[in-house]
Amino acid sequence: MLRFFLFTLSLIFITNAAGAESSVQKEESFKNFLSGIEPGLAFIYRTRSHQRGALIREAPSFIVLPSFKFVDWLTLGQGLTYSQNILNQDLLLKAGFKFIEDSSAFELINDRETFRSSRDLSLELFLELDYTPAEHMIMKLEYSKDVIDHLGAYTAVSFESPIWMRYYELKFGLEVGYGNSRHNIHFYGDGAVTGFAFYNLYSRLTLLNLPFDGMVDVKLESTNIALEQNQAASLVRKGDSPIALSVMATWILY
Repeated sequence: MLRFFLFTLSLIFITNAAGAESSVQKEESFKNFLSGIEPGLAFIYRTRSHQRGALIREAPSFIVLPSFKFVDWLTLGQGLTYSQNILNQDLLLKAGFKFIEDSSAFELINDRETFRSSRDLSLELFLELDYTPAEHMIMKLEYSKDVIDHLGAYTAVSFESPIWMRYYELKFGLEVGYGNSRHNIHFYGDGAVTGFAFYNLYSRLTLLNLPFDGMVDVKLESTNIALEQNQAASLVRKGDSPIALSVMATWILY
């Protein structure tokens, strides 16, 4: 319900912002605004699901996510994201909010013995800076804070080495996260402490320029909780495999 309310509120805000002009220009601007909307649909398959290093769903799962791109710098999907290039295009600024949850996923194997450990819905405000100092290097810094549940704060640093080709993009990356006690207790359970939350090694292959404005993203990752205290916390299953594969297919509808 909260997710639907925020989604509707975002639409109202965007619509009002697009029409905030003189009364003579308002109708024409609104028509131009509607014609510029790009609705999209993403189909995501995961062999297993992790949140910040902790396993929450052992069974393979499938989820469908709609998205709307209103202008080049504003996208509504699993949250609302504003993005803007600054400093001669080398620095990309992103800001907005995002939902952290997994309840909408559909499990492909319905087995009572399958491990599940869902967390409550989290809504995080975030600020992210993406810096590209060289052709094959991207550095990212993100700060986020939950505002509806655990009220914890989280910081992540990641490094990517992309290889761009005409029809595909290949990336190798490392992400390291740091959370305060509220954040880490929410994701790992009682006994978790402030400190490094998890680290994630991954490779990602993105197939570009597919028919009907499509794109397919294949990601193989190894995600691990960093500290022994957090590994031993109450919501973490011991001895779990950190390896996961995800496939996301995205299309622009029109």
